[in-house]
Amino acid sequence: MKGKFKKIIALVLVLIVIIGAVSVGVIYNKKKLRSITLDKTSISLKTGETAKLTATLEPLDTNNTEVKWMVTVGDTVAAVSEDGTVTANNPGIATIVCESVDKPEISASCQVCVTSEPPKVSAENALVYNVDTGNIIMTKKADSKTSPASLAKILTASVALKYAKADDVFTVGSELKLVKPGSSICQIREGFKLSLQDLICGMLVSSGNDAAYTIAANIARKESGNNMTDKAAIEHFCELMNAYAKEIGMTNSNFTSPDGWDDDEQYTTAADLAILTRNAISIPEIKEVVAYDSKHVTFASGQHIVWSNTNLMLHKDSDFYNEYVTGFKTGSTTKAGKCLISTYESSEESTAGNFVIVVLGCDSDAQRYEDTEKLIKWARENKHA
Repeated sequence: MKGKFKKIIALVLVLIVIIGAVSVGVIYNKKKLRSITLDKTSISLKTGETAKLTATLEPLDTNNTEVKWMVTVGDTVAAVSEDGTVTANNPGIATIVCESVDKPEISASCQVCVTSEPPKVSAENALVYNVDTGNIIMTKKADSKTSPASLAKILTASVALKYAKADDVFTVGSELKLVKPGSSICQIREGFKLSLQDLICGMLVSSGNDAAYTIAANIARKESGNNMTDKAAIEHFCELMNAYAKEIGMTNSNFTSPDGWDDDEQYTTAADLAILTRNAISIPEIKEVVAYDSKHVTFASGQHIVWSNTNLMLHKDSDFYNEYVTGFKTGSTTKAGKCLISTYESSEESTAGNFVIVVLGCDSDAQRYEDTEKLIKWARENKHA
């Protein structure tokens, strides 16, 4: 009996040793692979491009080095091969996962943003800003200096609304004599009284250089508290323009007039103009005005006028009409060429997107609209970027 009991005890001890060894081995193996790390957590590719992802297993276990790659989101957007090579197929967002074969619960992922090649445009400078994602998704010489033309009037309006209220009434004065011959004007006359909002409308809708100078002179005197000469008032307003531009992040611009008239010392870039427009969108009084295709206005002094927007994308009877364009401003001078900043907004599934499109230095009116339309279509296809 004692011998039998000893055998049982021995067997139990053997089982304990075996179970303990197995347990230790399991624990050891579990400790062997704690994580997978990819060399990239996000990548951006153009359609047709490839990128190689590399996985690092920590700690390295020669008995547990097999991984598998898969696309868990966006299988039509991108594909991944057995060695981690990602191929971009269609615009969109894809998620690539690297998973341990032995321990599927251990994995790592990489987000892949695929965009198509932007269209060729004739504009000397161009930029597309995705308002929804906050990304600049297309550029063409966006940091090259160019004349701002009437696009400077967006800044003039922004500065004016910093120092005065939209319903403040100003009198048109002798500053009109400073408006250059051949300027686009909104037909205001010395002695007329207009609210600031109406002056901004005449400046941004009808592109009135006369309204720009009236705004500049009145705001400069209001801000300084001094009855400056017309020339001094305009110079002071330009100081306010440059200070405001720097304040909002325009780092490569300088302004010497409120209307953007060609001047060797006056320049900006497509990138800075996108910043300016992004800021102006947040100012309700400006966003409202630039959306008008035309506007009937009664001045504080009693005169009536109808202003028509110089942006043909807002006119339903125009070949360039786009129902989702909500503004913003045209510009045209000898140095600047034909320019256009547009804002596009749509929440409809097939046309969804929210963009700022800048095209500068076009050869013709038609070209600036055609380039803008090309970029709108491309931006919609790549709205995820």
